[in-house]
Amino acid sequence: MYIRNKKVKGISYAYLVESRWDKEKKQSCQTVIKYLGRFDDLKIDKLSKDELSILSKYLNEKHLKKDPMDSHIRKYKQIKDKQDEKIMRKRITEQRKIERAQNKVLEDLEMDKNQFLNRFGWRNSISKPIGRINTNT
Repeated sequence: MYIRNKKVKGISYAYLVESRWDKEKKQSCQTVIKYLGRFDDLKIDKLSKDELSILSKYLNEKHLKKDPMDSHIRKYKQIKDKQDEKIMRKRITEQRKIERAQNKVLEDLEMDKNQFLNRFGWRNSISKPIGRINTNT
């Protein structure tokens, strides 16, 4: 028995597999004993002692080496995070400019926001609190 790592559409899945010899075809064939789920999210507490010993042996031998693609994916994620951060900073800056302009108008009128709302019924649909800015648009 051993753990087989099978990639489907770029996602790794783990299977507990037993290899048997087919006398008629004169070749080995693999029989899946148990599907273990995604390889990244492998749950150790669901496995029996035999499965655990096989899994630990397999992980120690084959998967301690980093895949060269991992570094490319990590680099892409870092670049993407920086771009998202720049977009968020830009939106926060725009929001603060709007709030400063509103506060300046209210200071010139010698009112606070609540007084202005009560007197004129003004509802600002543009201004949102900074925490509610959507980063996906």
